[in-house]
Amino acid sequence: MANEITVSALLRYSKTRSINLPTGETTFDMSGDQHADNVQAVPINTAVALEMGPISANVGWMLLQNEDSTNYIEVQRATGESAFLKIKAGEFALFRLAATAPFVVANTGICNLRITVLED
Repeated sequence: MANEITVSALLRYSKTRSINLPTGETTFDMSGDQHADNVQAVPINTAVALEMGPISANVGWMLLQNEDSTNYIEVQRATGESAFLKIKAGEFALFRLAATAPFVVANTGICNLRITVLED
């Protein structure tokens, strides 16, 4: 089977003027069959490994959603590295992950992070 993954994007803003940016939808092949979908409690002060279930080496598309109403979460490519992604309260991030052992840390309070990841 081909094109098992569908990714859609829409970005719009309305400040001094309204602009509807181009939308996009595309499909991708999924060579494996593994996925993970869970909620992880992300602590403050110490980065912890992102829980990706059975997927460790062949990571593909990932959707992260910060379920906290106040605090943000930072994502690192590996332990001890600078954050490459900041997910504010209530926000989400959809991307193809290029790291195999990402870490997460919350800024001032423990946050719940919903993690959905697909094998590439």
